[in-house]
Amino acid sequence: NPASGQGIAILEVIDSGPGIAPALTERLKLPFVRLQDSRTGPAGAGLGLAIVERILRQHGGTLALLPRPAGEGSGLVARVTLPVSTAVATI
Repeated sequence: NPASGQGIAILEVIDSGPGIAPALTERLKLPFVRLQDSRTGPAGAGLGLAIVERILRQHGGTLALLPRPAGEGSGLVARVTLPVSTAVATI
């Protein structure tokens, strides 16, 4: 819930991969957690989502990993929500 005088900016990244079980989404936000080696290759460290979530929290935002809505195929929706000042021009 944004404070008075603020709005919300939402950015969604949608993929069409196999998706992730809802029970595992919070675990993916932890440092060094990867579900499958084949998704990121052996060089991945599992830090990307943990870093994104930490930065968002520092700015009053959130990161939600959600299944795609029914009827839209398989995959994942990564939703970033950030508070923005209503004084900022919208595009």
